[in-house]
Amino acid sequence: MTLLDALAIVVLLGVNGFFVGAEFALISARRTQIEPLAKEGSRRARAVLGAMDDVPLMLAAAQLGVTLASLALGAVGEPVLAHALEPLFATLGVPEAFVHPIAFALALLVIVSLHVIIGEMVPKNLSLAGPDQAALWLVPSLRAVARVTRPLLVAINAISAGVLRVLRIPPTDEIRSVFTSDEMPAVIQESRRHLLLDQDEYDRMIAALALRGRAVASVMVPVAEVVTLPTTTTAADLQEYAGRHGHSRFPVRGDGPGGMAGYLHVLDALNGHAPDEPLPARPLPIVHRGASLADVLATMRKRRAQLAGISDDGGALVGVVTLEDVLTGLLHHAQQETSG
Repeated sequence: MTLLDALAIVVLLGVNGFFVGAEFALISARRTQIEPLAKEGSRRARAVLGAMDDVPLMLAAAQLGVTLASLALGAVGEPVLAHALEPLFATLGVPEAFVHPIAFALALLVIVSLHVIIGEMVPKNLSLAGPDQAALWLVPSLRAVARVTRPLLVAINAISAGVLRVLRIPPTDEIRSVFTSDEMPAVIQESRRHLLLDQDEYDRMIAALALRGRAVASVMVPVAEVVTLPTTTTAADLQEYAGRHGHSRFPVRGDGPGGMAGYLHVLDALNGHAPDEPLPARPLPIVHRGASLADVLATMRKRRAQLAGISDDGGALVGVVTLEDVLTGLLHHAQQETSG
């Protein structure tokens, strides 16, 4: 085996490792880590984002490179190594009929081992250990290869997409780089377990997730327990109702959504209206009973309302909720999450 032969084997192993590393870096890197670098002007980061937007083509380029490098390694490395080993077995007294088969088997074992370890496992593990940095170094070159071989890759990709459609699996052109709401609690808990978050940060994140984890129906006041007022309610009437029932906000019956015209706050009695003049109702936002505390809180803040009506699927009013109810429910749920 000449120096040129050995160099060819090393180069083919390196090429194979490059495509394997680039493939794993592309699918492991997170867009949220790459985008800030692209905004700062990094050309490599912009190239990585471009590759992330064309995943099938990039993976086809990586697979094509791995396949060609592997075939070339087998075609070049095995005969060269087997030829180099044959004289050794001949000097050891191995019968001539067995020299080539034994040399071939040993050469194949060596080449396969080098291919798996150097060409596959090492680059894969390096990319998984630092996917973002690996992507910045490897993916731009992979993208350049994809541009050169684009016609062939488009054909390969079209065939693979057709197979997926036959299997009723929709092809994807982008890499998902965000966690779902179902995944986030596990991610936060794992981060806390590895001490990547302190206790205060952990508690705040769990509390934020609690906004999405509980429906408003769990904290509403049922409509049967709600004290409503007519549209003819005056300042004197409002003061009387507030003193009798101990509430500061009352829904007003009318022709609006959910059968309500709005709501009155006890402070409305102090706005200078005549004692016998009906008070104008404030707008009452109506939300579905399945809405999360986060959505209800956002709606109430947007509408600047301290009271919201809760409706069922048919639009009928089934209860009301105050801003205090939402916040209390949130804090209670957050305490349960953090203590659990």
